[in-house]
Amino acid sequence: MFSPLPYHYMEIAQILLENAMDDIPSADATRTLLKDLREARQSKARAGVDALGLTYIQMDNIGLMEINEIRPFFTKAFFEIQKLKPAATGGNNNMDNDYDYGGGSMDGRYSVGGQGNNSFMADFDGKASYSSSTVPESSRFHSTQGSRMN
Repeated sequence: MFSPLPYHYMEIAQILLENAMDDIPSADATRTLLKDLREARQSKARAGVDALGLTYIQMDNIGLMEINEIRPFFTKAFFEIQKLKPAATGGNNNMDNDYDYGGGSMDGRYSVGGQGNNSFMADFDGKASYSSSTVPESSRFHSTQGSRMN
């Protein structure tokens, strides 16, 4: 889905452009290209929400900053889609109605959605996953940098 880039490419580019701008030829053009790249990748990530209702979504080669930017959006979108599924099928998905969309750190991982048995995890290696004991594996959200998390 995404072209491979160094995991911390945005952070490194920002540091270099702030501290060594005089040493970078065409620094302003480079900054503009990085902004365009970021916007294109964000758009691509948000377009993946359409796939959330299917089985799972896998996003390879996303960077740390990209994970942190899209995590709240994907988490909320996933929970909203899951809440709508029972209405469409006339059933109940047994998911809690209250979710915590804040982030927290837990052994080098970010966790979002700590209510009940549902959680969204993203670690520093570019891997992210949605997990719920009440949602079948085929409906869980997975996002990884290299391979699918279980």
